[in-house]
Amino acid sequence: MTAEYEYFIETDEDPYVHRTSEALWRRAAGTQNWEYLSLWDWDWHLVGPDQRLKDGPVLADLTPVTPERAEELKQDRSRWCLYWARFGSEPRPGEQAGGVVRRKPSPESSRDEAFGRDQVWARTPSIFDFHSAGPHDAPHLVPITADEAEEILQRVFGVSGATAL
Repeated sequence: MTAEYEYFIETDEDPYVHRTSEALWRRAAGTQNWEYLSLWDWDWHLVGPDQRLKDGPVLADLTPVTPERAEELKQDRSRWCLYWARFGSEPRPGEQAGGVVRRKPSPESSRDEAFGRDQVWARTPSIFDFHSAGPHDAPHLVPITADEAEEILQRVFGVSGATAL
């Protein structure tokens, strides 16, 4: 990260998740030429009419950060992903989760995924269904950390490193 750019973080309190969602933005110093950090390829992308993301952020919604802090945020990939333990229904005391779902909220789009028996992350409607009182058979989700997600995936599927981004 260099002083050629001004860096900002955008936070948005989301009532459907267990913490704020965040986005990392930058612009060339003294301009309105915005770029966002994509959580899909971990690279900076331009914002504009011919780009995937058409509009930049509202400056009033941003908090300035130093280039050094922006680099720290970029490197801490686990902070950008939200995880939930998955239960078939409201968990009983001592019941262990049967799986994990996650949300990757990137400025260009969010993706909800579940870790499956084939040991890959695949799209799922589970998070939306749970938060929107969707189908009657929607799973019950409990917010967890990336470390807790890793422990569940190790126990259920015998894999390590599945939460690495």
